[in-house]
Amino acid sequence: MPMLLGNTASHDNKFQESIEDLEVIWEDIKTLIYRFFCAGCNKFISVKYYDSVENKIRCSCNKLKYDWKK
Repeated sequence: MPMLLGNTASHDNKFQESIEDLEVIWEDIKTLIYRFFCAGCNKFISVKYYDSVENKIRCSCNKLKYDWKK
């Protein structure tokens, strides 16, 4: 829903978004950032820190990592 709302609100049409609609989008964005940002090293996960042994992308301190397939 947030993607539909974001696209709809950014184009010229009759739809008028409310602050509540925008708050939902903002909460989803914060959740997405939280999943990819490590508070330990203050860095996002990145292919720059790719671990070829475990096949994972990670942050620089290795606390946050996800499976990765090339």
